[in-house]
Amino acid sequence: MLKSMQYSVQQLDAVVKLFSNQLQPGTIMTLTGLLGAGKTTFVQRLCAELGVAEPVVSPTYSYVSVYALAGVTIYHFDLYRISGIEEFESFGFADYLNDPRGIVLIEWPDRIASLIERPAYRARILALTFKYLAKNEGLRELHWAHHGDISGLVGAAVEE
Repeated sequence: MLKSMQYSVQQLDAVVKLFSNQLQPGTIMTLTGLLGAGKTTFVQRLCAELGVAEPVVSPTYSYVSVYALAGVTIYHFDLYRISGIEEFESFGFADYLNDPRGIVLIEWPDRIASLIERPAYRARILALTFKYLAKNEGLRELHWAHHGDISGLVGAAVEE
């Protein structure tokens, strides 16, 4: 079921807390939206909430950053520059999707949509889509769907 909310930048920490409470090892969180929509900022705050002490930056050129915490490993992917599933798998990244202790955060999931829509992954997805509200750039709109209900979210960025 698709859900949505509007929030301001000042409310971001409260929004992050709502989602951090839903994450457990094995979760794959996809983050979709146009450049500058707030995906990386959300991931930075989320990682801090989960206990990552080091600076979290978007791994645009390395594709993935790994943060080891007690009992869980966070894999933060930025797939903006990846060519597709073949390249993703050639780097061995599909193994990270199968880590039973892993929480996987994927920016630009459309690059590997047909992979993560497979039943083995689809049931573990929490899909988030971010967009600016045209009337006020300080406000964001967030749509999300839980575990398996990702039709229309993965594979297409919001263009409004």
